[in-house]
Amino acid sequence: MKNGFFKQTKETEEFSVITVAILGKKSDRRITDYLIRAFDGICPCLFLTPFGTVRTTDETSNGEVFDPLIIFWDSENAETNCIPDIILLKDSCESAAPLVKENTTVIFHSANRTHLETVQGMSIHAIACGPSERDTITFSSALAEQPVLCVQRSIHTLDGEEMEPFELPIETGSGWARYPLQCVFALLVLLGIPERIHCIFEKSILHSIQKNEIK
Repeated sequence: MKNGFFKQTKETEEFSVITVAILGKKSDRRITDYLIRAFDGICPCLFLTPFGTVRTTDETSNGEVFDPLIIFWDSENAETNCIPDIILLKDSCESAAPLVKENTTVIFHSANRTHLETVQGMSIHAIACGPSERDTITFSSALAEQPVLCVQRSIHTLDGEEMEPFELPIETGSGWARYPLQCVFALLVLLGIPERIHCIFEKSILHSIQKNEIK
């Protein structure tokens, strides 16, 4: 599968930076950790987290110039002057209302009451993750080491492609979290790179990430 938004960006050399807010308690780190692993090696990204700043780069980066395509902001506080393009709600998120504006894309957990209260009645692009047949992103199988992620209805990616429903089996080993994995997968589908979900569980990528941490 082509690299969606990133392929288009490299071909045109024209882009605007995407801003993604990850809202919830700072101790709830799983979504951000998964995202760093997924984007390392494919895209220059800047992660602003409560525990420091992390950069990821693409495979051709020489380390001299860093122009991020995506800025991720991991915070407990939804009060800000910056309005993100996409909002990811952690299960621990208590309020996102100040950031949710018309046409914002919000990825949320359908089993979380606070999330439901946030998205109800809003003119937004909502992507529901959860266990039911009504959710956009779910698992068709949730085996401990080989779950199967499922897109149950079509999604339009950021570059305009319509992504039809499909399933994607992955090998995780052990110790993965359901909603954070679904949430990150939803964002990857939006960007046209769902196969990057495999990178979360590739141990070889961790050393590269650690080298890019900014103390």
